[in-house]
Amino acid sequence: MTQEYFYDFRLHDTPCGYSYLRVSADQLLSVTRFRISDDEIYTNRFALKLDDDRVIALKYGDQDWVDFVFPKGHYPSCAYPLLLPKVTTEPFDYIQVAESELSIVGPTSLLREGDDIVEMQSGKVMRRFTMKAGIPVRIDWGGAISVLHESAAASAQASGLTFTLAP
Repeated sequence: MTQEYFYDFRLHDTPCGYSYLRVSADQLLSVTRFRISDDEIYTNRFALKLDDDRVIALKYGDQDWVDFVFPKGHYPSCAYPLLLPKVTTEPFDYIQVAESELSIVGPTSLLREGDDIVEMQSGKVMRRFTMKAGIPVRIDWGGAISVLHESAAASAQASGLTFTLAP
């Protein structure tokens, strides 16, 4: 079963783009586009190939697929949709890998705080996911905020950007 999620993307309180997430049993696609200036739009696109909740390959932007050769317990940061359901009353710990360089970021913990799941690295909050019925309805990226919407059009409307999944 494939699930799609459409978020707006705000820098502080200023709407400037959208974020799209598609998750299936064997693949995850994440596309975030936002306006940096009147003349510049930034697109951040990642795709993961999955095998039973393990990442086996990664694609960044328009690059070719590369094997994800890290051991079990290592995940890129964009794999959070796979990891959030693993957080119960106990934290979920993993080693985070930077997608763009395929380098180790370091030990990361996801822990529940009420309706939120907080991502921590070295004692610092990196992201906060506000959950409702097991779905992140609001993501605080540490200055940037994403809020769930019902459609691509609704998520992109405030930004003035045309919705696209192209790199």
